[in-house]
Amino acid sequence: MKHGLSYGWAIAACGILASAGGMWWLMRPESQPVAISSLPAPIQPVQTERLSPVRNPELNWRQQIGAVAGLKAPLAPEELEFLLAELRLVPADHEAEKQWVVQNEIMEVLREKGMAPDRLTPELVALIRDASISEVTRDYAVQHLAQWLFPQLPGVPKENDAQRRAEGLDALIVAASDPVLNRGTIQGTALNVLMGIFAQLPPEEAGKLWGRLEPVVIAEVAAPTQNDIARKSTAIRVAGLRKTAACYDVIRRLATDESEHPALRLSAVASLGRYGHPQDQEILTELSRSAGPLQPAALTALRQFNAPSR
Repeated sequence: MKHGLSYGWAIAACGILASAGGMWWLMRPESQPVAISSLPAPIQPVQTERLSPVRNPELNWRQQIGAVAGLKAPLAPEELEFLLAELRLVPADHEAEKQWVVQNEIMEVLREKGMAPDRLTPELVALIRDASISEVTRDYAVQHLAQWLFPQLPGVPKENDAQRRAEGLDALIVAASDPVLNRGTIQGTALNVLMGIFAQLPPEEAGKLWGRLEPVVIAEVAAPTQNDIARKSTAIRVAGLRKTAACYDVIRRLATDESEHPALRLSAVASLGRYGHPQDQEILTELSRSAGPLQPAALTALRQFNAPSR
């Protein structure tokens, strides 16, 4: 129980209290029921005049996102609720592309201008976890959450609460590792943003993060090529970044197999440079002398063999 007493102990304690004449305590005037003040009513979203373009069907998407981009802090509480409610809308098919662009702009403005510092992380996490929300909206939420938790530029607004940052990072890991919840592009996007986060984490934290992601990456690299190409390409790059031994043979085969998808081969060639195995220099040298689309990746991979980290 919450206070550390089992149900049986609680009953026994009440019995002792009554038998000892302790019921007088419960009859004190100050212990009698008192009127409980009602909880404050939840803030209702309000479309103020400066937010009126957001739902104006007569405006095109450029005009709508222009209105959002021009918002200046501070937002009134009811204005913030309106914008957050817009993110949860599931648009009709004929309005979907327009609505997605507007939703992306709302996330960007709230993030870049720090307009919802206490709300942005939990709201984006809720979007990512809600399978009823459009996949496109959730994909945008993954990208903006990563940039809010771990911005790549110094001095920009970010999540400063350690607990919310940990919860947001956990949501990104789940998005990358739960194929049931995250069909389509979301899993690959989450893997991609987490690859960037690795570089910003202390080694111990990065190791813990990788411990949760490694099985996902290994399974994705080994999966049939018919799977999502972008997601598989991302997994190959992550495996190379982490020099995942279990993925090396598959990646080496992909790099040299001309029948494989070009995007997969491109990622595989880049990853071979990360692994840095001497036996791959000949393969990369041959590709770097070709006139094909893999030449730039092969040249970059060869340079990594001579990088100081080697």
